Amino acid sequence: MRIANIVCEREIKIDNKFNLIDSISKSIPNLPTLIVGLDNAKNFGCKLSYLDRKLNHNTFWTFNRMEKRDLFEEDLFYFIEFSYNELLKDIKFNFIDLILSDSDEINQVFNKIKTSNNVITFSYENMVYTYINHMIYGFDLRQVDYIGKSKTIFINKIKDMSSVFLQDEKILIEYKKELYMFNDEIKYVPIIYFIRNNE
Repeated sequence: MRIANIVCEREIKIDNKFNLIDSISKSIPNLPTLIVGLDNAKNFGCKLSYLDRKLNHNTFWTFNRMEKRDLFEEDLFYFIEFSYNELLKDIKFNFIDLILSDSDEINQVFNKIKTSNNVITFSYENMVYTYINHMIYGFDLRQVDYIGKSKTIFINKIKDMSSVFLQDEKILIEYKKELYMFNDEIKYVPIIYFIRNNE
């Protein structure tokens, strides 16, 4: 899965979540786009400002490394940050309070999870985060304990409904770079997995 376009004639080091292309015509529509190089930006057809290098809500330009290395690196960093923030705008988080929610509401959530494709779950310490269709559901295992249910049975049920079940702490180390872009909020681990594994 790609989260943004970068139009650049020269190869730059960037991970594969970004669509690195040599022409704006190869861009994926509706994704944030960064045009690298003054000549490329002039071809875009907008009046350029050297101070505000934003062409529209979703499109930016920057100098290439040869033109202004410091501005290129700064703009690239902020563009990456902007791209992740745009991605998060579509993702909702819903904490399911197992104590205060009525059984119909809880059953509805479990039915949504059960009937969805590509369910990704991450379990860490006392929390379980399940991602489906731009929604992350959060469950606190201490509440499972509090209402007199078995944590093991609860986790096994979620595991059975999940296409992918992550629980190894090594994942946090592996995803450290991406988590930084998600403000180090571990509830986004299933999203990172989804981005990495859905080309």
